[in-house]
Amino acid sequence: MDEIAFERQRRHAARVFMVAVTGMLIVAAVIAYVVLQNRPETETPYEAAVPGLSTPAATAAGGRGEIAPIRIEIHATGRCRVSATVDGSQVLAKTLQAGERATLVVNESAVLDVDDAGAFGFTIDGRPGRVLGRKGETTTARITRETVASYLR
Repeated sequence: MDEIAFERQRRHAARVFMVAVTGMLIVAAVIAYVVLQNRPETETPYEAAVPGLSTPAATAAGGRGEIAPIRIEIHATGRCRVSATVDGSQVLAKTLQAGERATLVVNESAVLDVDDAGAFGFTIDGRPGRVLGRKGETTTARITRETVASYLR
C-alpha cells in the first residue's frame, strides 16, 4: 500500500512541476510581448543598407565643397502606405505604422507616393514640410532642388 501512495505522490509532484514550468513560460512570453510593444520607435532597421537612405557616411560627406544632399525625414502619424524613389531608384515601399520613421538622402530628386496624406509628415533638412493632403487622400510629391521650397511650411 505504501508503494501505491508513493507512486501517486510522485505523479502529483510531476504534474505540479509541469504546471509551474508552463506558467513560467506564459509569464515570460507576456513580459517579452509587453517589452517589445513598448520600446521607443526608431528608424527602420534596413535603412543603412539601402542606397538613398541615410547613413552616417552619407551625412558626413556634405562638408567638402560638394553640394550637400537633401535630407528628407518621413514619419507616419497613422497607418499609410509610402513608396519613395530617390535619384531614380526605389528605396522604400512599405506600409508605415504611426510613429515609424525613415530618412532619405537625396542628391537630385525624390518622388514620394503616399496613400493617406493625412497620416504622413516629413521634414526637409530639419525644416517641417507642408501638409500634402487630407486624410485618406492619395498624393505624389516630386521634390528636387528647384521645388524643395514649395514643400516647406
